[in-house]
Amino acid sequence: MRGKNFNKVKPYVYWLKNLTTGQKYFGVRWKNATKLKKTPIDDFGKIYFTSSKNLKKEFKNNPENFRYKLIYTFDTPEEARDYETKFTKKIVKDKRWINRSSWPVVIKSPEEQKKHGAYISKIMKGRIFTSDWKRKISDSKKGSKNPAFGKPSPMFGKKRSDQFKLKSSEGHKGQKAWNKGIQYSLVSRSKNLSYEKKKQLIDKLNGIKKKRIVSAETRKKLSLAFKGIKLSKERRERLKGWKQTDQAKNKISLAIKSRMKNPEVRKKTIQHLRTGAKKRIYKPLSEELKKKLSIALKGKKRPPEIGLKVSKKLKGRKRSTETKLKIAKTLRERKKKILAERRPSH
Repeated sequence: MRGKNFNKVKPYVYWLKNLTTGQKYFGVRWKNATKLKKTPIDDFGKIYFTSSKNLKKEFKNNPENFRYKLIYTFDTPEEARDYETKFTKKIVKDKRWINRSSWPVVIKSPEEQKKHGAYISKIMKGRIFTSDWKRKISDSKKGSKNPAFGKPSPMFGKKRSDQFKLKSSEGHKGQKAWNKGIQYSLVSRSKNLSYEKKKQLIDKLNGIKKKRIVSAETRKKLSLAFKGIKLSKERRERLKGWKQTDQAKNKISLAIKSRMKNPEVRKKTIQHLRTGAKKRIYKPLSEELKKKLSIALKGKKRPPEIGLKVSKKLKGRKRSTETKLKIAKTLRERKKKILAERRPSH
C-alpha cells in the first residue's frame, strides 16, 4: 500500500536534483526496512546517498548543492520496485533525468529482453579481437580510468560469521563444482600452497624430470623454438650480478662430468669447441683482466704435457718486434732475481 509514512520503517521512493548541473534522479530504497530497520528520514542523506554512481560521491561530500524529496512509502519492497519501474518508463527518454541509463531493461518486456540478448550474442559470436583493439580496451580500463582504482575491496577486513558459513555450505551441498574433471598442472596447483607443501611438489617435479627421457625430435623442436630469441634489457639487468649457489655449481659440474664420460658426447663437444674457437674474434684483453689473470695463475705450475702442446703450436710462428722485446725484458728481470737470490748476504 502506498503512503507518506516517512517516520515508519518502510521502503520508499525518492527524488534528487543536482542544483549545479540540473540533472535529476528517481530511485528506490528498501534495505533500510529489510536490514537496517531505519525510517526514510533517518536513512536518506545520512546513511544512504542514492544508488546513482554519478551523484553518490558528490551528494555525500557537498549536500548543499543538492535538493531532494521523499515521495512515497510502501508496505513491501516489491511494491516500491514496481512503482519505480512505472515512473522510470515515463522519464527514460528525457535528457534531464539520469535514469536514461536504465534503458532497455525498463521499457522492454522479459521476452523482448531475451530476444535482444540473443541478437547481441549472435553478433558477438566468432568476432576476433585484434591485438590493437585489445590494447585499446586494456588502456581504457587502466589506472584512474578503472572504477575500482584506489578503492579498497568491499570485503576488506570483513569476516564471515559461523552461521553464514553453515548456511552457505548447506546451500552448496549437492551442487556440481564448476572445475570438476579439469586437470591442473603441478605448477598451477602449487601457487596457493604452503612452503612445506611447495617444497614437496618441487621434489616430486625434480624426480619426474630425472626419469623423463627427452627424444631427439623434441630437442630439435626446442632448439628451433628458442633460436633468435634475445633477452630483454630488463631481464639482462635482473641477471646482472646473479650468482649460482655452491650446491647448484656442484650439481652442474657433476652433471657435466657424467655426460663427458660418454665417448660420443666427448667427441662432439671437442669438435664444437674447435669450430667455435676458429670462428671466434679475439678482443685485446684489458689491463684489469690481465692483472686478475696473473694473480690467479701465480704459484700454479703447468704440467709438462701442456707445455709440449703449446710449444708445438707456436713452432714456425713469427713473433712481432714488440713481443720479442717483452720476452727479452721478462727474461732479464727473471735472471736478475735469480742472481740476487744466489748472492751470499754479508
